[in-house]
Amino acid sequence: MKRILAVAGGGSKGDEIAGIHDALRRVYDVYIGTSTGALIALLLACKKYDELVEGYSTITNRQVYGLLRPFNKNGSWSSRSLLKLWRLGPFASYFYDISKDLEKRVRKYFTKEDFEKLRRDKIEVIVCIEDLGHQNDKPEYVSVLDPSLTYDDFVRCVIASAAIPGFAKPVDIFGFKKVDGGWNEPIPTSIIAERYSQDHIEIFLTHSIRDEHPIYNPIRGAFKIIKMLFRRLSDAGINNRVKCLERLRTMKLPNCYVYYNTYSPYSAADFNKERMRERIQIGRRRVRLNTLNPIKL
Repeated sequence: MKRILAVAGGGSKGDEIAGIHDALRRVYDVYIGTSTGALIALLLACKKYDELVEGYSTITNRQVYGLLRPFNKNGSWSSRSLLKLWRLGPFASYFYDISKDLEKRVRKYFTKEDFEKLRRDKIEVIVCIEDLGHQNDKPEYVSVLDPSLTYDDFVRCVIASAAIPGFAKPVDIFGFKKVDGGWNEPIPTSIIAERYSQDHIEIFLTHSIRDEHPIYNPIRGAFKIIKMLFRRLSDAGINNRVKCLERLRTMKLPNCYVYYNTYSPYSAADFNKERMRERIQIGRRRVRLNTLNPIKL
């Protein structure tokens, strides 16, 4: 029986999971990730725990978004930036291109030597991507063990897995435009169902149980309609995650365990390094106090 790690997408909310695995340091046979989960899965497979923590504790909104950051210091959306995004419409991804910073970080922490070692040791890392022209199709899962891929090819797949539409340019892979696999499948469920249903599966989520039953504060201030639109998009993301989990529940997998994050009121697109450092400590503390409390599906 193989031991499978699957990490969901969720932007900056991967911070708590980074803290958890920095403390756990478990070894798996297969590492699967979507979006930010792809980055976490990759570094865990390489046993780069310090680099994983560094990545989530040093990144800032300025590095990711440039001068026109979409968040205020208190974590609220910047009305000025929202207006800019609204005006740019479909061209927003050419204004906020997080893939530039992402590529620097991926190449810094995941070298060609790491790539070759994973293949030599037959440690499988699988990332989820999606073809921009076929968003209703099933997502694609790309393995580091695919002999047709070079180091640069796989790095582009990792970047594509976190290329959120609206915040990053699509990534060109073999002539096709690829984006964040979490767009339709934020939790890598279809590959689990198809390949690993009889194995020991641990799924780490970037949202909390409370997020599945939200209690909203009223929206006030300028650009109320735009802020409401972003809330609706967030709701759609959570609903999609719940659907992914329901698909797995209906399969009645014999050894599948889900780990939820603790609740955080801040957006997954807000890269506030002080808050992220606090969340990393929360993850470590949960391991130390034995309060991970996985739920068996």
